Amino acid sequence: MKRLSVVLSAAMFVFLVFSCGDNQKENAQSNEQNQNETVQTETASSTILQGDYVCTQHWNDALVGKAKITFYEDGKVDFSGGVQTTYRLKNDSVFIDMKKYEMGFKIEGNTLKASGSAGEVAYTKK
Repeated sequence: MKRLSVVLSAAMFVFLVFSCGDNQKENAQSNEQNQNETVQTETASSTILQGDYVCTQHWNDALVGKAKITFYEDGKVDFSGGVQTTYRLKNDSVFIDMKKYEMGFKIEGNTLKASGSAGEVAYTKK
């Protein structure tokens, strides 16, 4: 049962990554521009972002209500399934470090939104 849970969590993470894959090119360009620029997470903005976000819209209906992202004030983020990485804030967007690219979400109130050729993805704060 534990193994099945780990496999399902990994599958959810893969779907999450691919759901925003079309933003990869744009985010890679943004990442190149920011390589020489130090962008630090602002404490006030991080505090507002801090908390649990649940998938409320996704091209893969199986993730709606199940996939979760948790943001911490120290610039770390957890995906459901135990994957942890970092994020940074810039203007009205949050960029999650996926090691090979950044996954960007526009911050609209309590909702994080991204779009790609597969469709819209949204995570809303609990």
